[in-house]
Amino acid sequence: MPFTLRFRRGTSTPLAASFAEGEPAIDTTNGRFYVRIGGTIVEFAPILLTENTAQAGAYTLALSDLGRVVSMNSATAVTVTVPANATVAFPVGSVVYLYNQGAGAVTLAGAGVTFRNNTGTIAQYKEVSLRQRVTNEWVVTGL
Repeated sequence: MPFTLRFRRGTSTPLAASFAEGEPAIDTTNGRFYVRIGGTIVEFAPILLTENTAQAGAYTLALSDLGRVVSMNSATAVTVTVPANATVAFPVGSVVYLYNQGAGAVTLAGAGVTFRNNTGTIAQYKEVSLRQRVTNEWVVTGL
């Protein structure tokens, strides 16, 4: 069955009302790729890896962190929590990067999730990746 795939191109994060369900959009200014799924705009496969504003305290991952670097910057130990799928529905295959620029160690915690290879803390100037292998199971690489 033939079909037409139509791309929307713009210079900012698209609004849900600006494109149809399943339709892709590209933010040419920030090099980001989006698809509207279930009425929500989901970002996929970033063209450029963007680092979020540094977090100075405990932090819980959000869908907006998908495909981005979450930077932590604290002089004391902090915790990054990965929420259960019932709270934040990361698609299976999601990847989030964590970078610790502060002197305080970063510990991963799961709220209803299982970590594979979570064998320590993230020291200063270290980066790890988190990949959701199946719902509520995350593989940690780089520890």
